[in-house]
Amino acid sequence: MEQNKKKYIQAKEALIQLFHDKNYQNGQKIPTENEIIETTGFSRNTIRQAVMELQRDGVVRKEQGRGTFYISQDNQEKTGRIGVINFFLNLSIYPNMVHGIEEVAWQEGYTLLPTNTGAGGEREIEAIDRIVAQGVDGIIYEPSHDLEEKRVEEGTKVLNYFNKLNIPVVTTHFSLPSLECSSVLIDDEMIGYNAVRYLHEMGHRNIGIFYIGDIRSGLSRTKGYEKAMKELGLTINPQWEVATKTGEYDIPAGERNPNLCKVFMGEDRPSAVFCFNDELAIILYEAARQAGITIGKDLSVVGVDNTASAGVIHPGLTTFDHPKEYLGRWAAQALIQRIKNPAGPQFQLMFQSKLVKRESVADLTKAE
Repeated sequence: MEQNKKKYIQAKEALIQLFHDKNYQNGQKIPTENEIIETTGFSRNTIRQAVMELQRDGVVRKEQGRGTFYISQDNQEKTGRIGVINFFLNLSIYPNMVHGIEEVAWQEGYTLLPTNTGAGGEREIEAIDRIVAQGVDGIIYEPSHDLEEKRVEEGTKVLNYFNKLNIPVVTTHFSLPSLECSSVLIDDEMIGYNAVRYLHEMGHRNIGIFYIGDIRSGLSRTKGYEKAMKELGLTINPQWEVATKTGEYDIPAGERNPNLCKVFMGEDRPSAVFCFNDELAIILYEAARQAGITIGKDLSVVGVDNTASAGVIHPGLTTFDHPKEYLGRWAAQALIQRIKNPAGPQFQLMFQSKLVKRESVADLTKAE
C-alpha cells in the first residue's frame, strides 16, 4: 500500500479488497464501523469518509436503521428512484417540468426524490450527496450557475463529483461537454435572435435586453440578441444591456439593480426590451407602472416561457413558449433509457420555441 495516499483512499482500497477476498454477494451486509476499525486500524473519521466514497461510487448503499450493504458491480441493485436536482423546483416553468418527469417516471415504475439547491447554488454538492446517499438509479440535474465557466469554483467541484458517480445523469436546459450525459434543452440563442427580428419587424430600432448573466441560457439568449442586432445593422447600446444574477432572482427591481428604472424608464430609454424570461418582464411591468409608463405603448416588452402570468397581466405579455412538461417528459425518458441500457448512446434534444403574440409590443410600423 502506497504510504503517500490519503488515509481514506487507503481505507477505501482495503474495504474493496475485503469484499473481493471474502467473495461478498450482492446485498450482503458489510461489517460495522467498529468492526472495520478493529480489523483495519483506521480511525472512525477515515472509515466514514471511505464508506461515503464507496457509496458515491455505487459500491455500497446505506439503509437507515439497518446498516450498509454491498452492491455487486456485476448485478447492481435498482432502487426504483430517480433524483431531481434543481435550484427552483417550485417557481416559474419548473413545477410543470417536474410534473412531466413524474408522469413518465410513474409509468415506468419509478418514484422521484426532488430537492432544491437554492438560487445561489450554495447547497449544490450537499444536495447531490443527500440524493445519492438515499439511493437513486439516476439523476436529472440543472445547476444554478454555468458549470463550464472557470470562474465558478463550485462548477469544478460539481463536475468532478458527477464524474465519480456510477449512475446516469441527464441535464436540463444546458449540456456539459465535460460530462458524459444526455441533455434536453431549448434553443436559447435562437430565442434571443428571433426576439430581435420580431421587434424589428414591428418597427423597433432601439432595443435593450434584461437578462440573467451567470447561467448559460442567459448568455446564449444575449448572444442571439447581439447577433440579430448586428445582422440588422442596429446599434447595441451597452447601457441597455442590463444583467442580473440567479442569486438576486427574487429581489424587488429597485433593490436588484438601482439603475434598472433609470435605464429602461428614463427619457433615454429603448423603445423595446427583450427579457430573459417572463419573471424579469413582470419586474419591468412593475417598474413601468411606478414610473407612469405604459407597456405596449411607451415601452414594448418580450418575455420567454409563456407562464400562466403572461396571459393574465395587463397588457398580455408577448413571450416565447416553453415546452415545460414535454421537456420534463423527454428528460425522464432519456434517463430511464440510460438506466435500462447503460451502454446505450447519449443524445442531445433541443426544442425550438414559438412566439406567442399579445399586447405588450407596440406596432411602430403603423405610425411610420
